[in-house]
Amino acid sequence: MQSKNSTVNSTQKGNLQDNSGIGRGDFPNGFIFGTGTSAYQVEGAAAKGGRGISVWDDFALRTPNMIADGSNGNVACDMYHKYKEDIKLMKQMGFDSYRFSISWPRVLPVLHRNDKDAVERALDFNARMVSGTYEEQQGLAGSVDWVGLNYYTSDFVAYEKDPPGVGYPADQHCLYSFYDVKGNTIGLPTASSWLWNVPNGLYDHLQYLQNKYKQDMPPLYVTENGVADNNDHALTAKQACVDTTRVQYYQDHLAYLLKAIK
Repeated sequence: MQSKNSTVNSTQKGNLQDNSGIGRGDFPNGFIFGTGTSAYQVEGAAAKGGRGISVWDDFALRTPNMIADGSNGNVACDMYHKYKEDIKLMKQMGFDSYRFSISWPRVLPVLHRNDKDAVERALDFNARMVSGTYEEQQGLAGSVDWVGLNYYTSDFVAYEKDPPGVGYPADQHCLYSFYDVKGNTIGLPTASSWLWNVPNGLYDHLQYLQNKYKQDMPPLYVTENGVADNNDHALTAKQACVDTTRVQYYQDHLAYLLKAIK
């Protein structure tokens, strides 16, 4: 959402205001505070409950050298066995909702030849499938029940005539950077090289959606938002819970979310 020529503000200089005082009471009635998990990252119990093998299982187990620390999802957070305890903790923390997924290999543990054939038929005939008439397409306008927004970070973006390498940014002829032409940063760095703390980017996204769709804008849920912390094995569990980087990230994003609501 940021352009190369964006005005450098306090967020981009890394001088975020103190948002430590923000709380649930600052938000309007009906605002939903929630959390979420992704199956492979938390479930564990890879060989229990009739679960089959996923693509990630095969990748992580067959080529562990491709994972930074050689880890896999065989145990993960062991939520398969601890889900009741985890949900109890969510309730104690005051969450209103919990968004989760179940591993597809638990739902469809065995891939049959008929399934593979069906996929091939779909690929063969996809271009011949009826896409609907113009009138039918118009009937879908405004029929969205709600919108989910995943937001983690933002970049400065500039046009690049001959981008290096091969990939999505190169195809776009775009150059992504956390630094503007004057060397100012867009936000604060985190443990992930691709993810900086840029909370005003969330505000910009929400403002864009509201300005574009106005009264036609359906209810919106921020379905994903989060940040990585350093994986320091020298810390005890109690010490690791003092994750000030993550706390600041959420406080900053909630502050800008509240600003967008107001």
